[in-house]
Amino acid sequence: MAINLQVRICHTDIVIGVQEPENPRQDFEQQLVRTVNRLRTMSLQKLAQGNRVSDTRLVIQELADAGRLALDLESVEVPALSDAALADQLAVIGQQLLVAINDEVLASAARQLQHLRSTL
Repeated sequence: MAINLQVRICHTDIVIGVQEPENPRQDFEQQLVRTVNRLRTMSLQKLAQGNRVSDTRLVIQELADAGRLALDLESVEVPALSDAALADQLAVIGQQLLVAINDEVLASAARQLQHLRSTL
């Protein structure tokens, strides 16, 4: 006796429990929180694989540069702390960027964070 099972799949672009950002600032904040959480929950062994550390440091430096540029300040190299501090560095730089930057730059920064998170 054969049994036919029917499966109904619902396609949607909406993720349950996640509110769509209304503007670039909210999008950046959302991407920042997600990326920082991803880094904080990743083991140091996994973080050390591939280019994860160098890619994260690069994004942190680019965000810091964007913030300093917005304030007409000269670029300064972000210190390379331990790998365990990457999430905290990103969180601090991201919060500073929110204060200093316009929505156009935040939209670009949000895409950078989204890309970084996808590579982690």
